[in-house]
Amino acid sequence: MKEKRASNYEKLCEDWRLKFLELDQEKLCRKLPELKPEGEYLTLFHFGQKYGVHRQNGQIVALSDLFAGAKKVKNTAKSEKTESVAWNAEDTVKSKGLKSIAWNGKDSVKPEGPKSVAWDGKDSVKPEEPESVAWDAEDTVKPEEAEYGQSTEIASCPDTVATEMPEAVSVNVRLDIYNLFWYSKETACFQNRWVPFRELRNAGPFAPAFEKNILKPLAATFEGKPDKLREAALALGAEILPQADVGFVLPCFSCIPIQFLFWDGDDEFPAQANILFDYSATDYIHVESTVTLATEGLLRLKKAAGLPLRGTTFEMEQMAHNQTNPGNLT
Repeated sequence: MKEKRASNYEKLCEDWRLKFLELDQEKLCRKLPELKPEGEYLTLFHFGQKYGVHRQNGQIVALSDLFAGAKKVKNTAKSEKTESVAWNAEDTVKSKGLKSIAWNGKDSVKPEGPKSVAWDGKDSVKPEEPESVAWDAEDTVKPEEAEYGQSTEIASCPDTVATEMPEAVSVNVRLDIYNLFWYSKETACFQNRWVPFRELRNAGPFAPAFEKNILKPLAATFEGKPDKLREAALALGAEILPQADVGFVLPCFSCIPIQFLFWDGDDEFPAQANILFDYSATDYIHVESTVTLATEGLLRLKKAAGLPLRGTTFEMEQMAHNQTNPGNLT
């Protein structure tokens, strides 16, 4: 059942990806100034992490992850196929099966025996048949069979070799980014009018579920641990506020900041929490997407704090609505 749900949401993401390709990207950038054209991507930040939406195919990648774990090397790169390799970037490269190969770092030397190693003599060791790794010594390290949302293409990053696969971009994040693009109004602007979720336009019917599935888990997860919450918030780039025991603003998107307020419990009362949005939030995104934005913020806070989540958050199937079904749009 869970696999079927996952498949359905991937299909929704695919529908939205195709919908993105219909948009006027120049107009979109004018509407959302935080959206920046950078090479093949339109980039933006979500909870402090940089994402890129490919301008030609609409796929979303976590650009921050592409460079996390990347290792800067000089003149040479070592592939998994070359076992037991002793390195000397300036003088010699000695590989298994070859007694020794001396080279001057300028002239090309190509060993006769192992056909799987091709040399350019300057900065790379290129295996001919690596498993799911395609090489471009100047620009990219790209897996051949990366799943949608898991591209590891690195643009303009010379002499860099990614040492680990980036995490997949979650369905929630992809849907929220696509919905930001689609639902944001040209007249939208920050109002500095902070309201609880229930006071957002058309949010009333969802308020009881929001409290049960987001506010209570937020309070329970950090009860007795206000310092952990503050540290996690700072790690995500939050601005600390004087309100509550721990209060801060997280930039969900630059145009949609979210306030988190936490009061620790005592002998008489349990911990409590609230989340405030600027009233303009629903001018930028569908009201039900604000729920997934708050959920994503909670999940990132608990991860940054290294704490297990106490309580349950919204399941994706509870969030089936127009904004995740482009087929219903006119």
